[in-house]
Amino acid sequence: MHGLNKAFLQNPAIFLGANPLRVRARQEANSPFANLNIHAAPPRFPFDLRVGAPGVELIPFTAHAKTHALGTQRRISGLWLDYTPGLTRVIPLDNQAGFLFTPMLDGCYIGVGNNRVCHVAGDVQGAGNTAAMRALAAAALGGNVQHGFDSNPADATQCTFVGICGPAGWSFYVQGHDIFYNGHGALEAVFANGAHANQNLVPIVGLTYG
Repeated sequence: MHGLNKAFLQNPAIFLGANPLRVRARQEANSPFANLNIHAAPPRFPFDLRVGAPGVELIPFTAHAKTHALGTQRRISGLWLDYTPGLTRVIPLDNQAGFLFTPMLDGCYIGVGNNRVCHVAGDVQGAGNTAAMRALAAAALGGNVQHGFDSNPADATQCTFVGICGPAGWSFYVQGHDIFYNGHGALEAVFANGAHANQNLVPIVGLTYG
């Protein structure tokens, strides 16, 4: 929408490094994902981007007036990894989807392994302990966590996790930002110290952060 999808698809990492991305949970008030069928197999949906205040917001795609004279409406095909309070949700990675989205993180853990990805809710027993959260993820993924991210130790107020499927396979990124509320939501550094100090977009490789 308004050229945002085109810019995102051309270079997702550059786009995410410059634009705070809001992805609301289904349970939030007025969430655009309230009616999303999370039991779809696979949970792959067309998404759209709309202007936020600040940044941009992910929403389900619906046909709309074209914003350019030529070409077709650009959909962002992505997997939806839902969040459920107190539980761990797991879905298979589907290479026919170009991206993976999950609601924003402020205490949850994301784990990837065995060609699956899981979202461990931030209020499960053991929350706040990275080793305990990793163990829950490992159980959900069948015993292996290849990439992990625990949002508890992050310095950013809130994080957005995005998976990108390219010719070489999946890569994963975490974006840091303020909470989206009443004009807030500007980019923030994910970590204040370490290899990616003061970066608002951090690649997730191995278990460096989880």
